[in-house]
Amino acid sequence: MSLSEVAFPGRREFLRGACAVAGFEPRIVQEVDSVALLFAAVTAGDAVAIAPRHSQKLPHQGCVFVPLGASAPVVQLFLATGKEAPSTELQALGEVLVARSKSLGDG
Repeated sequence: MSLSEVAFPGRREFLRGACAVAGFEPRIVQEVDSVALLFAAVTAGDAVAIAPRHSQKLPHQGCVFVPLGASAPVVQLFLATGKEAPSTELQALGEVLVARSKSLGDG
C-alpha cells in the first residue's frame, strides 16, 4: 500500500527507491489519500508503511513504529511561500526551520 500519487506526488518513486536501497521491490496493490487511512490499513493487517517519525503524533491505535537503521530514507524539506517579500515573522520562521533541520540531519 502506498500514499496516493495524486495526493502525494513523487511518493511512489520515493518508496520504490527506499526499497531498492534495502534490496527489494515493493508490491504496491493499493493507494490511499491520507496517512490516517494508511495507518488504518496497517492496523487492519493489510499493509506496512514507511512513515516519518513525526507521524507517531497522529492517532494510530494498533500501529507499532519500529525505527529504521542507518539506511533510513532521507527527504528534502522546503518552505513554500508566496511571491511577495516575506514578512519579518516569516523570515524568522525560515531561519528557525533551517537551524532546526541542520540539527536533525547532516546539514
